[in-house]
Amino acid sequence: MMRNELKTAGMAGIFGLLLSVPYLILAVIRSLYAFSPEITGLYAAIVIGSIITTILFLRGFILLGERLKNRFLVVASYLLLISGVAFFAYDLVSLGFPNMENIFIASLVAVLLGAVNALFGFGILKLESKFGSIASIAGFL
Repeated sequence: MMRNELKTAGMAGIFGLLLSVPYLILAVIRSLYAFSPEITGLYAAIVIGSIITTILFLRGFILLGERLKNRFLVVASYLLLISGVAFFAYDLVSLGFPNMENIFIASLVAVLLGAVNALFGFGILKLESKFGSIASIAGFL
């Protein structure tokens, strides 16, 4: 059972990585120009896909942390899950309310996500005893 969930999490991570390319391209375009309704729909679909892949991907780290009794990884994964979903939800809601966006909120989100990602990296580093140097590399990245 857990093996299948970890495979699903891994596939979600790959799919999420692939989704990040059009997401980032459209986010840059969105910051420069107004979207047409068609592009807005595409962007919304990509954001929803990103929410789903984030949940599935981080669920794998939660399961891994629980199995290996790495409480730090479990907590960091939940924090990253909550902050990641909140970020994407804010991005989705701001499509309908363009005045919601401002530099202060964007800066705050960047700092918070950076801090949570650092905690997540430390949690992965704690897996080094079980997985060797690959955990060190993944935790550092």
